[in-house]
Amino acid sequence: MKEVEIFQSLNLALISNAIYTLAVYFLLWVSLRAARLAREGEERGGILPKILVSLFGLGVIYNGLLLNAFLRLNLSSAAKNLEGIKAAGEKLSPAAETFLSVPMVSSAGEVKFSLMPGPIMAVWWAVVVIMLLGILWMPQKKKS
Repeated sequence: MKEVEIFQSLNLALISNAIYTLAVYFLLWVSLRAARLAREGEERGGILPKILVSLFGLGVIYNGLLLNAFLRLNLSSAAKNLEGIKAAGEKLSPAAETFLSVPMVSSAGEVKFSLMPGPIMAVWWAVVVIMLLGILWMPQKKKS
């Protein structure tokens, strides 16, 4: 594979990832909105809507983690392929050299798929889980 083919494949993967990101964030908004509605209608609906919204929201969060895992896999795979070209003795363009120097991209070791995000994204997704489940399951303040 040549450098240009690697970058073309990466760009296609990034476009797909961006479209999927929009869908996941839209569904995240839907789940937070549904959580608020389930909480407001708590007296009428009972526990079943809260359970269903919790499962839906956790499914959206799983898809977000999956999305992040594929992003990291695509970036590290492209970096590994570029490193292979460089190891074979071909000269890389300055853009490819810069790409390889980015810490998030650098493929230090084996390219592998993992749902465990980096520390910043792990905190972000943890906050999303707390928000979603907090809206649904935390006791409401009694109105006086």
